[in-house]
Formats: sequence, C-alpha cells, structure tokens
Amino acid sequence: MSKKYTKAYIRNIAEDLVEELRECEDGTVTNTWELAKQSVYDDLENADFFELHNALMRTAKANKIRLDMSEHENKAEGLPYHLTFTVHNQKAQIKCPRCGSTDTARYIYGYPLFNENMEKKLDEGKWKLGGCCINAAEVNGQTVDIMPSRHCNACNKDFGTPPILLTPKKDLAEDYRDIVESIGFSIGGYIYGHTDITIKKNTNGAIVSVDKFPGLLEITDDLQITPEKWVKIVDTLYGKLLLHEWKKDYIDYSVLDGTQWELVINLTNKRIRHYHGSNAYPPYWNELKKVFRQFAKL
Repeated sequence: MSKKYTKAYIRNIAEDLVEELRECEDGTVTNTWELAKQSVYDDLENADFFELHNALMRTAKANKIRLDMSEHENKAEGLPYHLTFTVHNQKAQIKCPRCGSTDTARYIYGYPLFNENMEKKLDEGKWKLGGCCINAAEVNGQTVDIMPSRHCNACNKDFGTPPILLTPKKDLAEDYRDIVESIGFSIGGYIYGHTDITIKKNTNGAIVSVDKFPGLLEITDDLQITPEKWVKIVDTLYGKLLLHEWKKDYIDYSVLDGTQWELVINLTNKRIRHYHGSNAYPPYWNELKKVFRQFAKL
C-alpha cells in the first residue's frame, strides 16, 4: 500500500466502482484501471491499483456481479488491473421495494461535475441529481445520512434510505436493527395448513420456534441461534430487503382462499410493524422466504 491512501479508502473506492459495474450494460468489457480513470480516481499509485483490483473482485462478488477474466487464465499478460474482464450484472440489479422494477436511478448528491459520462448517465436514467442539501440524524452518537439512495423510474418513488426510525419531531432517531425484539412469520392456506415461525431475541442470541397447523406428528424443539445469526437475519431484512420501505398490505381480491402470509416485527417499547398479504406478495418475497426457509420447509 502507498502512504497516500489507506486500505479503508481503497475499499470505499471499490464500493463506488461496483455501482458503476451495476449500471453498465451486461457483457461490457473493461478493466480496473479504466473504471478508476472514468470515475476520476486517476491519482492512485501502482500499489494502490493492486489493492483496488483485489478489493473490486471481492466487492463485486458480494454484490452478485461476476467479473469474468477466464480469457487470461494461465497466461502471463501484464498487471492484473490492466487485464480486461467481462461484466455480468443481471443478478445485481436493485429492485424497487414498492413495485419491483429494476429500472432505477442512483441519486447523486452534491455539486455535480458535469461531463460526458454524467450527461450520459442522466439521459439513460441511471443517475438522478439529488441536490446539495443532505438531511441527517444522530443515531447512537453518530451522524447518519437519511436521504434516499435510489429513484424508481417505473413508479416514480424514492427508496434506499437507511433503516432509521424518526420520531414525528425528528428529535430522536433509532436504527431499526437495534430495536427489533422478535420476528414472526406465518404462511399457509385452507388446504395445506399454516407454518408459523417466531424468532425472539434473548441474551444468547435468539430462540426460534416453529409450529405447523394441523399439528406435526413430531414435536419440533425450540432452536437457540447465535447472536451473529440473529444480527445477520435482522440486517438482511432491513439492510438488503429494505423492509422499512415496504407497503403494509398486499391483497389480490380476485382470488379466494389461496395463500395468506403475515410478517410481524416487535420493536422495543411495545411498538409493532405489521405486514400481510393474500395471494399477493412484495417484490422481495423470494428473498424473504429464504430467510425463514433455514428453519422450516415453506
């Protein structure tokens, strides 16, 4: 590493470049050097580029972006950050939590540096200018940005705010992930019965209880999960599935019986967040079921 930039700063650059990879056409061919140059990170030293290339590969994979460098396997062709890769990003597109569209734009805040790249992204609906005024709130002694990060071009709604709960007077802000006490999920119907899963936080992590109606032939014992697993579940709901931005009701009135579901989040101070549906589902439905499928067959 150079003395100019820290590893943390290099990781931040990689996260920024991943958004560029998310927005480009699937099948685009580029390399780490060109991406950094396009995003005005052109003053890095060689040691920085080595670190950035590795960080970009890791961060892209974590965001479901595959950077295919197979054409360079078993070849001595040069520095890795100069070698091209093919971008496969269809699985990385972010869905609007309101309508499910992946036609969304990333908000760009601050004073814009208008250039050819910015004008192209604005024209394509990949970027949207958010202005220079940034609203923030103090959470756990730290200042947190509470502005939306994306705009849906399909339903014209903003989303991607951090999971922050504000009081009406905005004099108190809490992170939802800090105040969840229990999670209840129920799914079923008249023919197949219901499955109820409850995850309740305790001093050792959380207790998971599973009940099925009609009753099971075997009794299911409660399962103790670790604090790390509890944190991962809550962070998935609010950090990845954007639960705090969902609608409350999903109803298809044209279907009788069928499948009904319910998600109940109990917060501290007896506060409750309730979501339910009948034969209609939120955009992140499959991801939601995956959270609970590790405890019961759904």
